[in-house]
Amino acid sequence: MGSGAWLRLLLTLAALGGVSARVTQLGALGEPTILRIPRNLQDHTEKSKEASWKKITEEPLRKKLLLRISGENHTAFERERMRLGENFSLEILNTSRDDGRLYEYSVYRGSDEEVWQIQLEVLEPVAIPSIRILRRESSNGSCWLELSCSSERGDEVSYSWDSGDSGDSRDSNGTGAHCRANGGVLRLRFPLRSAAFGCVCTARNPVSSHNATFDTDQCGSLHGDVPGVRTELLVPLVVLGVIVIIVIVVIVTCRATRSAKCEFGGSWSGWGPPKFQSLGKNSEVIEPWL
Repeated sequence: MGSGAWLRLLLTLAALGGVSARVTQLGALGEPTILRIPRNLQDHTEKSKEASWKKITEEPLRKKLLLRISGENHTAFERERMRLGENFSLEILNTSRDDGRLYEYSVYRGSDEEVWQIQLEVLEPVAIPSIRILRRESSNGSCWLELSCSSERGDEVSYSWDSGDSGDSRDSNGTGAHCRANGGVLRLRFPLRSAAFGCVCTARNPVSSHNATFDTDQCGSLHGDVPGVRTELLVPLVVLGVIVIIVIVVIVTCRATRSAKCEFGGSWSGWGPPKFQSLGKNSEVIEPWL
């Protein structure tokens, strides 16, 4: 017997003696949720013009009237949060945790009552996941990566990995297969000389899903098995190199010229302005040799 036949049988039993049928529906926290009724109850509501939506708030059973349908009119008792939707559905405008309760739709036909119950379960949607590098090594022309994928928000979140292109030109090179895994951690190894490819992490739960991509060319900083230089050391190294070059140029210049050219009639250590000696009245002035 198919699922449709089972549903019709269940609804038939529900119509006998006021026996209710119950289903479970999922709602996303902070988003609209629509609770719908089956087609036969829609038809009965069109004929009877008498129906209502209630919420069962606590145990023992205590029902709160949310919406009443009478003739061509309807009354909503929580207008800021709920309203009547298409085909007599109940629309929750901004789903909260407290909305995760049992709801009941009743259709009245004379002395008979047909009941449809919906158990609403509210789940927080997942956030866009982030990918962190837990381990990165390069040896013998290959790159080792250990990646972690996590989402900051979401209920009942599961993770999976796959290649970034389902097309899959990358799979023809065997690179896409490295990305396939279940769970939040992915461990992969691939040749450094292979073309760069992307690994996609998908975070999902029953009400939402998001993904993030990691490009494997980020392993290129370790290409050639050369240890990386820390960025904070680059500036001091550059400054030290410039100073060394200046000192070498001064020494070589002084040695390659005559001492008079370095002293200019006085003593000059090579640092700071040259010191000139005072010349007497009859002293001979020596022009600098250029």
